[in-house]
Amino acid sequence: LPGRGWLVEERIAKHARSQEKWKRLRRIVFWLQAVPFLRGVAGTGSLACENVRESSDLDVLVIASPNRVWTVRFLLTILLDLFRLRRRPSGPTKDRVCLNHYLAADALEFPYQSLYTALEYARLVPLLGEETCRAFRSANRPWMLEYLVQVFPDALSHRKTRRESFVLRLLQAAGELLLVGPLGALVERGLARLQRARIARAEATTAPGGRVVATEAHAEFHPHSREAPLLAAFNARMEAFGLADLFGGQKDSGLTYSPGKPSPS
Repeated sequence: LPGRGWLVEERIAKHARSQEKWKRLRRIVFWLQAVPFLRGVAGTGSLACENVRESSDLDVLVIASPNRVWTVRFLLTILLDLFRLRRRPSGPTKDRVCLNHYLAADALEFPYQSLYTALEYARLVPLLGEETCRAFRSANRPWMLEYLVQVFPDALSHRKTRRESFVLRLLQAAGELLLVGPLGALVERGLARLQRARIARAEATTAPGGRVVATEAHAEFHPHSREAPLLAAFNARMEAFGLADLFGGQKDSGLTYSPGKPSPS
């Protein structure tokens, strides 16, 4: 670290700050066990690598039951907004939960693949539904290992995972009983149309280099992604070190996609 010794002190401070944010997120996530059809929640982003700023939000990946992504998104949005815990497109970010990524439990393989997304999701921290979060990592392990030396082993339990609450899981089961079968499918279709219409109206805010996806099994909201500039900086560093032939030339995962547009193969 020649000339950059200050990074040590900064890293220690960010680690301590991250522990406080983990405590807050784990408290919030505990109560989400009551949300019908919610199968997994994992911490991602800067918090997952404990490299947060004071103003950082709390990024999460949400996994829902098959054919219930939009029902889960609607319920989580309402619940977190009610307690002023959700990060909105504008307004406060500090310690607000950023609901920017949803997947269905039967469609866990992530189609947008790059060094950036491999790092992002290899480091995810299971908070609820650890087995489901492990299934996500297992489904994506083959392509992530094309970019990384190793991926967190599935055999290990994570200390930040919340223990299940019998009472909250009972409430979840009761809610699911009300929304099974044709009625639940009808509600899902209605909520999907409602939310996707709002997303389409906001599509103009997606800048080149961002991504917004809104399909039956995948909802992702990164309209201003840092992926492209970070990979450009990485490629420049590899070039400077004379390692471009080995590690350079990294491409982004396919940015600027519109709601409903098919995922890249």
